[in-house]
Amino acid sequence: MTAPGSATRGEPWRAGDGSYGVVRSYHPLEQVRVTWHPHEDGPLSMLDVQLTPEGDGTRVEVFHEGHGIADDPRGDWQHWADALHRFAADLPT
Repeated sequence: MTAPGSATRGEPWRAGDGSYGVVRSYHPLEQVRVTWHPHEDGPLSMLDVQLTPEGDGTRVEVFHEGHGIADDPRGDWQHWADALHRFAADLPT
C-alpha cells in the first residue's frame, strides 16, 4: 500500500492510480495506516490495513474511516472488495 521508500511515519506517498496520502503508522508485516485521498480533489479518509497470521496464511483486514470514495458507501465496499481480489490474485500459490 505504500510507495517504495515511504515506510517512515509522516512521509507522503502517491500511487500510480492517482491516490495519495501520508504514512501515519507502519509496522512491517503487521500494520500500515495512512491518510488516503482517492484523487487530487477526493475526500480525506484514513486507511488502516492489518495483517495477522491465520493458519498457513495471513488475514488481511482493511478499515476505511472517513468520507468515502463514492457518495454511496456501497461504492466503498465494492472498491475494497475489488482491490483485495486483485491483491490476492498477485500472491504466489
